[in-house]
Amino acid sequence: MTALWKPNCLILAVALILLSCSAQAFAQTVVATIPLGQSPSSIAVNSQTNIVYATTQFPTTLKVVDGATNSLTLTIPLNSIFLPPSGIAVNSTTNRIYVDDFVHGVVVLDGATNAFVAPIFLPIGVVKIAVNPVTSMIYAGNREEHTITVIDGNRNSPTENSVLAVIPVPAYLGGDFAVNPVTNRLYVVTNGFDFETNKSRPITVVDGNSNTVIASPLHDNSVGSLAVNPVTNRAYMVNSGFKVEEFDADAAHLATVTLNFGLQAIAANPTTNRIHVTEPDLGAFWTIDGSTHSFIRYALNLYKPIPGPLAVNPVTSFVYVANIGFNPDQGGQSISVIDDAPPPAVQLQALIEKVRSYNLSNGISNSLDSKLQNALAALESLNSGNNATVCNKVAAFINEVQSHKELTAAQASDLINAATRIQRTLTCV
Repeated sequence: MTALWKPNCLILAVALILLSCSAQAFAQTVVATIPLGQSPSSIAVNSQTNIVYATTQFPTTLKVVDGATNSLTLTIPLNSIFLPPSGIAVNSTTNRIYVDDFVHGVVVLDGATNAFVAPIFLPIGVVKIAVNPVTSMIYAGNREEHTITVIDGNRNSPTENSVLAVIPVPAYLGGDFAVNPVTNRLYVVTNGFDFETNKSRPITVVDGNSNTVIASPLHDNSVGSLAVNPVTNRAYMVNSGFKVEEFDADAAHLATVTLNFGLQAIAANPTTNRIHVTEPDLGAFWTIDGSTHSFIRYALNLYKPIPGPLAVNPVTSFVYVANIGFNPDQGGQSISVIDDAPPPAVQLQALIEKVRSYNLSNGISNSLDSKLQNALAALESLNSGNNATVCNKVAAFINEVQSHKELTAAQASDLINAATRIQRTLTCV
C-alpha cells in the first residue's frame, strides 16, 4: 500500500506559528474544570470541531465535551465494552471516533451524529489506538498478539473499517504509540529486551507507506508514554517514571530532561513546541520547552485529582488533562483545561486578522485595528520584563469593543475572549 501525501493546512499553519514564536515563557493556567461524574480512562480531541472525548468507567461510557464552552454535552453508553478503554483516537479529517475494546476490537462512532458506525472485530487484546489524519489509516495495538493492526479509516471507502495489514512488533506489551502525519511514521512503545546486549528496545518505528518496521534501536531504559511533535519531527517518551527522553525521527536519542518520580502520560503541542507530562502521585503537571529543554511544574491540587491521560488541541492550543481520581470532591472524575497559549505577538496578530475578517465598517475596523497595532508595537517593552504598557493597550482594545454596538454579541464575545487570553498570557491581572 502506498500512502500519498496530502496538503494539511493545520500543519502548515503550525509551522508558520513556530517560526514566529519566541523562547520567552508566559503563564499557563487552569481555565476550567469540567466534572464528568465518572472517572476517565482515556482522552482525545478533534482539533477541527473543538470537541473533546473522554472514555469513562463503571459503567463504560464516552463523554462528549464542547471545547468552546468547556461543558459536558453528552454521555454515550458503551455497553459492549466491558473493560475500561485505555485508548481513544479521533480522526479530525473524517470526524470519526475510535475506542479500543480489549475483548472485541474497536468501536467506531460518527462525531457529527454521535451514532455508532460499526464494530471492527479483532483478536482479543486491543489496548491502544492511533490515527493518521492525512492518510486516514487507523492503528490498533494488540497486547496479546504483539501486533499493530492497520485499518482503513477513509470515510465511505469500499474498504472502510477493513483490516489492511497486521504488523508484528517486538514484545509489544500494550504501550502507547503515536503517528507523525507529516512523515507517515508510527512510533510504538515496545520495550523489547535484547539479552545479548542486556539492553532494551523500547521504541519501534513503523513506516506507514510500507507497513514495515524500519527501526528498533537499543537503549538503556524502558519507556512508558510517548508523544510526537510533527513540526519538529521529534518524539518524546517518559522513561523509567522520572525522566523525559527526546528522540529523532529514527528513534535515536537526543536529550534527557529529569523531572520527578511518578510521571505517567505525555503529550506534545506542535503550536507552542511544548511537551506536557502528568504526575499522578503529586497531582502535578509538567511543561517542557522543546527548544530549550527547560521545564516548569504546575501542581493541580497536591495529589488529590490524580491527573492521568492528556490531549492537546493544536488549533486552540489548550491542553486537556483527565483527572482519574474517584473522589469528585478532591478534583477527580473531571477534565482540567490548561491554557498553553502561543506567545502574545502570535495571539495579537491572530486577533488583528480576526477583526479584519468581520468586514466591519472602516471606522470601527480602523479603530479596533489601531488599538491592536499599538499593543503589538508595545511588545518591545517585554524585552525589559515590563509588560504593563502592553496590558494597558489590550485593555483599551477591550473597552473599544464594548463601546461599539454595531458588533454582534457573538463577535464582541469572541474578540473579548481572545483579548482576555492575551492578558492572561501576559499575567496582566
